[in-house]
Amino acid sequence: MRKITLVLSLLLLFAGAKSQILNLIHQGNTPVGGGLETWGYVDDSTGKEYALIGWWDSMYIYDVSTPSAPVLVASLDTIPGFDMKVYDHFIYTCSGNTNRPTYIIDIDNPASPQLVGTIQGTHNLWVDDNAHLYAAYPGLTIYDLANPATPSVIWHDSTTDGHDMMVQGNILYYFGGYAGMYIYDISNISSPQLLEQISDPNIKYTHSGWPSPDGKYLFICDELAKDPTPDITLWDLSSPGNPLKVNQYGDPQAIVHNLYILNGYAYVSYYQKGLKIFDVSGLPAFPLLTRYETFPDSSTENYGGDFGVYPFTPSGTIYASDMTYGLILFNFDSLTIGRDHELGMNPSVSLKTWPNPLQNVLNLQLDLENQDVVNFRVLDQRGREVVNLGNNSCLPGKNSFSFSLQNNLAPGTYFLIATGKFGQEVWKLVRE
Repeated sequence: MRKITLVLSLLLLFAGAKSQILNLIHQGNTPVGGGLETWGYVDDSTGKEYALIGWWDSMYIYDVSTPSAPVLVASLDTIPGFDMKVYDHFIYTCSGNTNRPTYIIDIDNPASPQLVGTIQGTHNLWVDDNAHLYAAYPGLTIYDLANPATPSVIWHDSTTDGHDMMVQGNILYYFGGYAGMYIYDISNISSPQLLEQISDPNIKYTHSGWPSPDGKYLFICDELAKDPTPDITLWDLSSPGNPLKVNQYGDPQAIVHNLYILNGYAYVSYYQKGLKIFDVSGLPAFPLLTRYETFPDSSTENYGGDFGVYPFTPSGTIYASDMTYGLILFNFDSLTIGRDHELGMNPSVSLKTWPNPLQNVLNLQLDLENQDVVNFRVLDQRGREVVNLGNNSCLPGKNSFSFSLQNNLAPGTYFLIATGKFGQEVWKLVRE
């Protein structure tokens, strides 16, 4: 029997906690169907935002200034886009291996990209805030971008493994694949000093990750982990020389790819489970907030689905690249989750539903301190409105309503949103 019950969000146990509704803005195939890496570029002269999306042997540039209607402005049909990063108005893009070079593309005019140079082929790339390019595998190479079209080598290590890296301040986090995790002080960029090494036999492949803004914690993504081995581990680095694993997360139906942190959220491209977003504002806890299955075809611990995610846009638009379904654009709505009084809910607003179980009628009792006109609507997990229950006049005290629901409302998680002079409150609805 299908039923609708009102449940409280137990992941958010502190007053003022926020939930996020992930809104789908656009989903569309690239000229080759899917996409691998995605990254962003902002044209300083126009303020326009561009999404870069790559494929094994091609790369595409979209004007996403109007994210609901992105425009393909350029195609590079012979340039691979397995991984790409941007410095100034130059794209550095590679094929993921050494049999093809890393290409340097001038996009001063995004509609007319120009190939201006090449360097050694590699697997992954990173650009820091000080005009340095990092290339991983084989080993780690650091380039000076004083002349962006002709990078010069500053430093190269002697290892043959490696996979990915990122830089925060003067700290280089090097995700070394089968060789483990290395953390360097790069205050002297020509002579990096090893600060920390993490080698955990339970991590099959140190693929990628991200530090917390204060550098106290580090996420490591293990792309080759299979259940019950965790996909993501969190490490406390506050005690030098003694990194401590303090939390972990795994999905038995998918493998993980990349993770980026911005403004208290971790954005994770999770292959066949799509885009996942975690709350990392209260580490070492990092509850899952929401997700979007970019790849509905299957859920297995294999490749396919969401390969890339890029959250670092001025507008707040989130880019995702699915290996089958192409470029997908999202944004967030910030919502306060309703809770009972003991958990800190606004005492001027309370809500009950009945009967339990429910089928196609939702009964509400809303208790308010002040007269108001309250709008009720129901969103699905993708942020799409599925039912609008209209504007409802409410008096101080208890107000009762009965609403008919769609007979075909699918089982799943929904959000009941009440909006009035008190602001906006959200309750979680589950249809089983």
